[in-house]
Amino acid sequence: MKMNLLLLIDTALENASVALCGDSRLLSVKTNNAQNDHAAWIHTAISTLFRETGHDLSQLSAVAATSGPGSYTRL
Repeated sequence: MKMNLLLLIDTALENASVALCGDSRLLSVKTNNAQNDHAAWIHTAISTLFRETGHDLSQLSAVAATSGPGSYTRL
């Protein structure tokens, strides 16, 4: 049975976060507290999520991203 794997991205506020969820369970989360660093940080953080959980981008069912006043909202 295939796991529903979701990548969650939030860069709308001062702190940014990315998370990986599988079948309604939080698998891993990364947070960045340096507001001016979201654009440089996000790619590495997503790679780390996948490496740490043993999943691959090709397994994603969906990506959810916030929109808002943050410094990196044009995903």
